[in-house]
Amino acid sequence: MLLILGMGQRAQAQGMACGFDRIGDLGDLWTTGAEFDGSMMTLYSINVVMRYDMADPSSPQLIEEFTLPRTLGYLRFAGDLAMGMQTGRLYIYDLSDRDAPVELAAHSINSVNGIEVLGSYAYIARDFPPAEQGVHVADISNPAQYPTLMKLGPEADGVTIKREGNMLYATSESHGLVIYDLSDPASPVLIQSDPVDYDGQILSITIDDGILYGYQYG
Repeated sequence: MLLILGMGQRAQAQGMACGFDRIGDLGDLWTTGAEFDGSMMTLYSINVVMRYDMADPSSPQLIEEFTLPRTLGYLRFAGDLAMGMQTGRLYIYDLSDRDAPVELAAHSINSVNGIEVLGSYAYIARDFPPAEQGVHVADISNPAQYPTLMKLGPEADGVTIKREGNMLYATSESHGLVIYDLSDPASPVLIQSDPVDYDGQILSITIDDGILYGYQYG
């Protein structure tokens, strides 16, 4: 069962602590993953994809449901394209006909830790081998060719990335968190401000209502 919880605050003797209020659920739905993009929630159940409008979190509206030929990790959408990873390959599908997805490409690429998409460009986080460590910017307007335009680094180490609007947030073992401006999606610009510095590695990032939440190792 997927629960929908509201975050609140309740007073404690020592400061404030987060509290959670149950505001709904999606019934006995078995899921293997969930992603959020604004008010859109994408749920995965193996290779079944369900997309919900969460404008009213207490009453999610199912927008579409379809089945992909294979189970993909880091699944992202760009118009009628879907792209994601499975066993060292980046698969790209044409979803113009949701009932019959067409495989456009299967590119061999290892050690991927995250994918984000903006327009016709994909941002792919890789942390190995050392020469490929960082965030790769790829032109996906022609999925079969998939040319890499540039690699962001050395600030971004390829452990995880998250896009919010025209901003790309990336981790760095030495810099903590670095931020890129995607106003020109083909040529991200590192924002020239002091990055946040942490004692441990940031393994995942979530952004909600202007607040960034990071899971830290160490």
